[in-house]
Amino acid sequence: MIKIKAFNIKEAQELEVKVGIIEKIIDSENSKKLVLST
Repeated sequence: MIKIKAFNIKEAQELEVKVGIIEKIIDSENSKKLVLST
């Protein structure tokens, strides 16, 4: 998980959600590559 510093809690939560979505997309892309490679 990428750690985020923000000035307020709401901003931090919004950034964490965005980062979480990006990480899930990256994970799914990586798993697609694994499936293709096997």
